[in-house]
Amino acid sequence: MLSHSDFRYINQMKSYIISLDKDEYRRSRIIENMRVQNFCCDYEVVAAVKGECLDTEFIDLAYDRQLFESIYGRQMGCKELACVLSHKSVYERILASSDNVAAIFEDDALLSLRLNAVIPKVVERLSCDQPGVIILSQPTQYHKSSLMDIGDGLHRLCRPECIYGAYGYVLNKPLASLLLNYNTPVFRCSDHWNEFQQDIDFDLMALVPHEVGNIDFDRSLSNLSLERDQMYEKAKSKIKEKKRSFLEYSRNLPRAVFRRIYTSFCNYVNGVVKCETKNNDDISLK
Repeated sequence: MLSHSDFRYINQMKSYIISLDKDEYRRSRIIENMRVQNFCCDYEVVAAVKGECLDTEFIDLAYDRQLFESIYGRQMGCKELACVLSHKSVYERILASSDNVAAIFEDDALLSLRLNAVIPKVVERLSCDQPGVIILSQPTQYHKSSLMDIGDGLHRLCRPECIYGAYGYVLNKPLASLLLNYNTPVFRCSDHWNEFQQDIDFDLMALVPHEVGNIDFDRSLSNLSLERDQMYEKAKSKIKEKKRSFLEYSRNLPRAVFRRIYTSFCNYVNGVVKCETKNNDDISLK
């Protein structure tokens, strides 16, 4: 936990907004979102890396193609890589600053009006020494037994079993350092928190109910999601070209069915809650 001497820092905590230069509307919208609620964190806009500007030579140095494909079964898109590099540039800023904790938002984040009051209570749960992050967007699954009150009568923190999304989170300096070193060269996406935790030791928590939504909730409106889907389709096409034999398919099917049943059973026994996908009407903007 933060020590008493760190509490004064909470009201001075910095937030970073990652935004492409061309996305003036998104940038002005989230800044206005902060202004209306007199948001407790001063903000700094960080210019996002442009995926279309990355040349092949730079990509070869910044990105481990072979390792990424072995994990995800596909290649990483330029916009995905640019997203990771943008977040890493914020981690570098945090390490170069005197800040122990910082909030990071992408410019398509929707900030609830309740977030302003929640942020100080959330920050108190982060240690100055133990690497940690609190995700402000919705987890996909979490353990009921992990729920922890934060003292406001509404919100709790959980240990997410499955969570994606990097459009709103709070992390401390030790984790910024770990992530920067761990994902260089890049071989994981910026929002694959559970995958990060498989390899490095850090405290992963999420806010329930969540207080940060996303204007790109509709995947058809998200350039990054569209690119990611296209990369998956390319990978699927390559697999189809190989045309697995009927014998191989019939041998693997029972294993896949058993894995699905076993996973569901374990989730039930361990009290894992699956969150239904919610739209942004759940984010209080009034």
